[in-house]
Amino acid sequence: MERCNNCGAPFDARPASGSCEFCGAAPARAYKVLAQSLRIEIIDDVSAVLIPKGAQLPTQITEIFSTGQDGQSSVQIHLVEGDAEKASENRHLGRYILPGITPQPKGAPQILFGLSISADGELVVKAEEVGTDNRREYGGVRVGVM
Repeated sequence: MERCNNCGAPFDARPASGSCEFCGAAPARAYKVLAQSLRIEIIDDVSAVLIPKGAQLPTQITEIFSTGQDGQSSVQIHLVEGDAEKASENRHLGRYILPGITPQPKGAPQILFGLSISADGELVVKAEEVGTDNRREYGGVRVGVM
């Protein structure tokens, strides 16, 4: 479903008049929004919102994370879609792994993590160890849009 940029009213197709039937704004420009929040599992089934429900699409975010153990050689990112705090109560989107991290004390490696979502709901996940050529990109997952 698409929405009017002026008032947010939903409509299934662009009105023939080109203006929103609810607020009269012309032209009625449509945009799509994220149907549910995208979350990352932090630890022990607890998740945090990365991109909130209702975010206008397309959108992208970038965050920096680190390791939780000394000498850790990979990180795993568990993404879920939903609004529950427990990761297990949301829709599993994927577990994304960045192997080959330079072993260092916990908290030292910087992992640049990015999400981008197209207007059609296609999710692209990127992970990169800052200061190295170690990076991965994952696609092929769709998220819900309105």
